[in-house]
Amino acid sequence: MPFSAAPQPGLLLIAIGAALFAALALAAVVSRSEGEPRAAKRLAGLSLFVSLPFVAVALIPGQAGQLTGIALLSVTAAGAITLLVPTGSKHLAENDTPTTRIDERDIMFSRARLEPGSDRFEAYYAEKPEHREADDRFRAEPGLLKPGSSYYDPFMFAAADASFETIAELHSMVDGPVAREPEPADPGEISDFIRGWTVKLGAVDVGITELRNYHKYTTVGRGEQYGQPVRLDHRYAIALTVEMAKEMIDCAPRGPTVMESAQQYMASGAIAVQVAQFIRNLGYPARAHIDGNYRVVCPLVARDAGLGEIGRMGLLMTPNLGPRVRIGVVTTDLPLVPDDREPEHSVLDFCSICEKCADVCPSQAIARGLRTEIDGALRWRIDSEACFTYWSKIGTDCARCVPELGAGAARSASGRRLPVRSPAATGRGGGLDGRERQILTTAGSSRPVRPHVPGPRSLSLCLRCHTCTARLPAPGPGGLRRILAIRPGSFSRAAVETASYSSFCIETRATDPSSTWVCAADRPHRTRIAPVPSTVLMRFAGAGEEDFQKATHRIYHDAARPSALRVGILRD
Repeated sequence: MPFSAAPQPGLLLIAIGAALFAALALAAVVSRSEGEPRAAKRLAGLSLFVSLPFVAVALIPGQAGQLTGIALLSVTAAGAITLLVPTGSKHLAENDTPTTRIDERDIMFSRARLEPGSDRFEAYYAEKPEHREADDRFRAEPGLLKPGSSYYDPFMFAAADASFETIAELHSMVDGPVAREPEPADPGEISDFIRGWTVKLGAVDVGITELRNYHKYTTVGRGEQYGQPVRLDHRYAIALTVEMAKEMIDCAPRGPTVMESAQQYMASGAIAVQVAQFIRNLGYPARAHIDGNYRVVCPLVARDAGLGEIGRMGLLMTPNLGPRVRIGVVTTDLPLVPDDREPEHSVLDFCSICEKCADVCPSQAIARGLRTEIDGALRWRIDSEACFTYWSKIGTDCARCVPELGAGAARSASGRRLPVRSPAATGRGGGLDGRERQILTTAGSSRPVRPHVPGPRSLSLCLRCHTCTARLPAPGPGGLRRILAIRPGSFSRAAVETASYSSFCIETRATDPSSTWVCAADRPHRTRIAPVPSTVLMRFAGAGEEDFQKATHRIYHDAARPSALRVGILRD
């Protein structure tokens, strides 16, 4: 049969083109629903770019069309095989097991508790003088949950403090006497019971591992036993995770985030204390490890118990919730059956190329690039001093990197897909009761914010304080020089065009006229969430490329993910 009589390649090309278009278009819709408009636009464009050649070649008549179609099909098949066939390193030689142990006195939470002028303070910095300069910087800031911090709110900070104070009351219960002679128990049966009961108590995941030397701190860094060697001879460790509510963490770095963080530290601690007491009731020694009273490095224990991998920002990346969890640990001599850890190299590979957490980190504390060998293990190291200094400045534990971690951060513990909506469009209160919604819609504000209705030339300037309003400067000397319209993804180009000016304004048009907008300045003053019309203007003095990048990036990611930004460049 001659080529001209065989129409099958043309039909096959159209079918493949349609399938590719449908798959990529669906991915674009999903990305849009997840609040990722940039990815949605790229996928939508790619759906046309990839599918149109198949349709175009199918329409070429005669033998030329069929030969071209066969060539295109061959290239497509070769590309598919290349993508699907496993290649590259098998990760067999990679080592993520530390060869040294951590001194708890060196972590930022321990150093923050040192009282200037005390014997403990002087002794520590005499031994570790290299930490003194960095620690003086965070001590110059107001401090975590302190008045004067950028996001200070008396109600929300008091609520977080209440959770931490409750945790402190649990410290006396982390360990205790064994109740009686050991109850005989089959290791498999009791392991299954503990897993199931711990989930019943509120954990989203539970794992068991053998307790290893590198799990343990070398020296106690907090509490009455400060400076004493860690003595922990238990054989097994039970790790559990609890979920932090997405609606609260999406408010990062404002007050609701630290409220939720503190509450889930308390929840994980309460479960760990209860499980430890249960094991002691069976006649076996057990100790809970909870916030402020650890003898182990919880993320390492949880990783080895099979609950996730350690990501770029040093947090446990779990399969369903990403880093949006808090961890509790119980160590014991109760005979248990450990879970087999299967390293999830796809998570580490994804972290190696993503860097979204580093992009949004306000303190630029998250490392970029590939993992490096630190203390004998491949890992990323964050700049803990820069991170904690930023916490001390804003008053919360930031968590700005947590909401950015993709689909895993938007899935509930049960596997139910959580609705990912614009925080602004929902008032940041989706799924919350009235009081929580009120908390979220007043985040960062200790007094009511005055609503402002723009006039022809007047726009709300909520950058500096709750009473700050101003008029848009008129074009001409000393006023508005030009308007630069940009869209997400073109911030770098716009930064170059604004870098030579002393100040600039950013006007946004949100996708929803009733949106709640967030003033997103990285400044040492209060930041407001206020109900405003669809247009908001922000003025930044001393503008440069870095200021512009921070402003536009935080506005886009912290607020309503607007469809566009308009930048007014002001004359010097």
